Formats: sequence, structure tokens, C-alpha cells
Amino acid sequence: MKITSIALYKGKVYCVEIDDEKKLYFHRDIVYDYGLKHNMELDESKLEAIFNASEKRRARERALYLLDYRDHSYIELLEKLEKNYDEDICFEILDSLAEKGLINDWRYAENFARKLFEGKKYGANRVRQEMRRRGITQEIIEHMLEKYEDGTYERLKEVINKKYFRDLGDYKSIEKVKAALVRRGYRYNEINEVLRDLREDDE
Repeated sequence: MKITSIALYKGKVYCVEIDDEKKLYFHRDIVYDYGLKHNMELDESKLEAIFNASEKRRARERALYLLDYRDHSYIELLEKLEKNYDEDICFEILDSLAEKGLINDWRYAENFARKLFEGKKYGANRVRQEMRRRGITQEIIEHMLEKYEDGTYERLKEVINKKYFRDLGDYKSIEKVKAALVRRGYRYNEINEVLRDLREDDE
């Protein structure tokens, strides 16, 4: 196989034509790294290596783009990259980014837990569910839940006072409030304790 034409296609991408019939598109970095030029001979193994390097570069750029938008967990990024790239390439790229500290599940989980507990005022069950969905390990999840356990009563009380206090009328209304709070991740015993204290305060 021979490169019969090589020219800038668009932006930093080059069009590389093989044997006057097959057009391939590579980033400038790949072209420079492999010294691709007009009349250069390529065998199957060389072309495969170039393709592999090109895919790795694209996967890495995609991962960095996603991380620039917001922080991600390792598994979350893996699931997104696997839609377009080979699994082995995804693991290699993500392991490299993790070694450099660009992916850190502990940091991600800490920020995410703060957002859910302090921002959205979710209960432990909802936080656990959301963190599992993002691929956080059980060890990290339990550590984060323990960290926020002591503030459960006050967070729940704040949620009730802010969103549901006016709805605490008859039995049916109270049951609806309890159901809503369970969906937010609070346990029935936690809900009943706060509601009991609020009723006593009101009396």
C-alpha cells in the first residue's frame, strides 16, 4: 500500500489517500508522529498501528472534553466512551487519566454527595441510589453516607418546613408528605421523628 495523496482536509485533520482509492482521515498529530507523507509505503501492521493510535487519541480527547464539562466517575466515563471506542482502548485511556489525577472517584463522590445532601437535601437512600447509578463503589458510598449521617434530622426538618409544612393537615395529606419524603431518600422512622417533634412544637 502506498500513500498517493495527503492534504489538509479541515482544521487539524488531514485526508490520506491510499492507492488512489481509499481515503482515511487523521489528526495532524498522528500524521506528524508517524511521518506520513506522499509516496510512503505502508504495510498492514503499520496501518493498524496508525489506526490504533488515532482511536486512542480520539478517545482521550473525548474523555478530556467530558471532564472539562463536569467531573465524572471512572465507570461513568467508561460507559460513555464504550459507545464509540474499543473497550481495551477505553481502559487504557481512563487508567492513564486516573494516574494523573484527572479522574478521582473519591473527589467526585465527595463533591456529588455535597451537592445531593446539602444542595438538594436528599436522604441517604436517594443519595446511595444516585451514586450507584454513576458507578461509585460501595466503599466510597458508605464513607460519604456516614459523613453526612449526623445532619439528617436538621436537613429533613428544613425540607419539611420549606416545602411541606402547609400540607400537614389531615391524615391523608400527611401520608402524601411522607411518601414524597421517602422518594427524596428519607426513612419512615426519620420522617416520623421530625413530624412528631414539629407537631409538639406547634402545640
